[in-house]
Amino acid sequence: TSPVDVQPKPAASTSPARNGPKAFAVLNAEWLSAAGYGWTSTGLVGCALALGGLAIWAVSWKVGDR
Repeated sequence: TSPVDVQPKPAASTSPARNGPKAFAVLNAEWLSAAGYGWTSTGLVGCALALGGLAIWAVSWKVGDR
């Protein structure tokens, strides 16, 4: 192929981080599984992510009231 045929790749900063939360959950599940929690680690990871989401919501709600 000639250089004219190859389309340029867009910059990495223009794409949204769609896989970030999923990768974070998998990483936490692997850490907890290695610590000996086994299948119960999925519930712990879900609970931690839900509480983190509630904390972010509470902070944004409080900041929005200003």
